[in-house]
Amino acid sequence: MAIPGKGEEEFIVDWDGPDDETRPCNWPRGKRWANIMVVAVLGLLPNLATTMVAPGLQGVLKEFDVHSSTLSSLAVTIFLLGLALGPMFLAPLGEVFGRLPVYHAANIFFTAFMVGNALSTDISGFMIFRFLSGCAGGMPLNMGGGSIADLTLPADRGLATALFSLGPLAGPVLGPVVGGFLAASKGWRWTSWLLVILGKTSPKMLLERKAARLRVSTGNMQLQSKLAHKLSPKQVLMQAVVRPTMLLIRSPVYGFSASVSGLPWLGLGIALVLGVVVFGKANPPIQAARMRRDGIDTPKPEYRLLLMICLSPCVAVGLFIYGWTTYYRVHWIVPIIGTFFIGFGANFVLMPTQLYLIELFGSKGAASALSTNNVLRYMGGTFFPLAGPRLYSSLGYGWGNSLLGFLALLLVLPPVLLYRYGERLRAREAAGGE
Repeated sequence: MAIPGKGEEEFIVDWDGPDDETRPCNWPRGKRWANIMVVAVLGLLPNLATTMVAPGLQGVLKEFDVHSSTLSSLAVTIFLLGLALGPMFLAPLGEVFGRLPVYHAANIFFTAFMVGNALSTDISGFMIFRFLSGCAGGMPLNMGGGSIADLTLPADRGLATALFSLGPLAGPVLGPVVGGFLAASKGWRWTSWLLVILGKTSPKMLLERKAARLRVSTGNMQLQSKLAHKLSPKQVLMQAVVRPTMLLIRSPVYGFSASVSGLPWLGLGIALVLGVVVFGKANPPIQAARMRRDGIDTPKPEYRLLLMICLSPCVAVGLFIYGWTTYYRVHWIVPIIGTFFIGFGANFVLMPTQLYLIELFGSKGAASALSTNNVLRYMGGTFFPLAGPRLYSSLGYGWGNSLLGFLALLLVLPPVLLYRYGERLRAREAAGGE
């Protein structure tokens, strides 16, 4: 009941100013980054699952006596359909029950459906469980943007979004690498069992939680988990660059046996991780320079699109290199260089897009905006590969990839238009809403 003479706003509970310690973006730095890393890991697992089964797919088809090329492609891409459709219906649960219980529930169901995938006895069960595991696995990908918006201020949001983007970018690249060795040594079912193991709570996380409880109960803030490491985000990224590089150099990729058939993807993976480093270094000074030029103190969401406009054409460059060097059977390292450019450019499509949507819609609307973005992306990832065999059989690798390259160049235009007219469109919408 409202107090006479008082407005209803008197009963609204808000933060105690911008420096309120209970506000997530004002939590201690270590706590905030620990949460961001957990969200990033939760986003990595379902993206590993998208392609980890691919190297062992022939084993699946042989065991289940499947001869349809369309069905074999759909057996891989149907997981993406789950990533697209599941969060559309399940994402509102995060607004009702809060994000934490939904994160836990999604992880449990993802693990359970992966068990079903590993135990499948026919192609129908295999595809059903892959679809359902995709539905559950898509939840962290949709809610992660809202979590990052809550936990960060604009100054830190670029690096946080870059780390979160490693899942969608690096997961599909690392999946075939790991899956190739697993399928060759243990069989295709172990590509699912590994994800079951990774989906469970790790000993490291259990010890971290135990140490956190002890710090609170004893007041001794020096207590640390035995398995804790003190690597900075920069050191973690550097490790991620060095390890794939050494694996690519030392491994017998030429010949492409089943066990190493995923290693050519590492050119793409190295580019993605390097792109995260470049983005983290280049984005803040570019944004600051634009603010000085425009004479403002608060960055515009459109500033996040500058790197996309400049570097997304690398996707087209990579497609041209990859297509024609594959067509003329040039040494395998040259097509991999092409995939490096593809990955580097793709990095500067995904990360600026996510940042732009987060800053455009804020913490309240970021999850819904990213959900819509993911639906379009994963629906394309589900059905476009089905056209791949016919495209390459008709045009060949050279002109087939060139066609994709020309489309990639054409798609540079939308961010240019958004950068130029986005603020005007937002102002018109705000005026219309009033």
